[in-house]
Amino acid sequence: KNRGCIKYKSISTDYRSTVDDTSDYFKLYYSKRTESERYNSRFKNLNLENTSVRNIYSISNLNTLGHICLLTVAIAAIVNKKEDKICSLSKLKRAS
Repeated sequence: KNRGCIKYKSISTDYRSTVDDTSDYFKLYYSKRTESERYNSRFKNLNLENTSVRNIYSISNLNTLGHICLLTVAIAAIVNKKEDKICSLSKLKRAS
């Protein structure tokens, strides 16, 4: 009775639709995100996700060795003029 007009508004939980993917800010951080995801997937192929060590220094050493391995693959691909195989050791082995 005399309460006026009541309108219900549904608020979507789809946050992707609210992001402006044409902005420079989005493009900058999206490219960094995809770059880090590519690197993490290559790092994951070294099977260092489930380590057998518990000490933070040991884990740090394993991560350092993993980074050295990835950099070595990249250098080997560049030296052998196979830059398209820079992401994967198995692809580089097959190309050789």
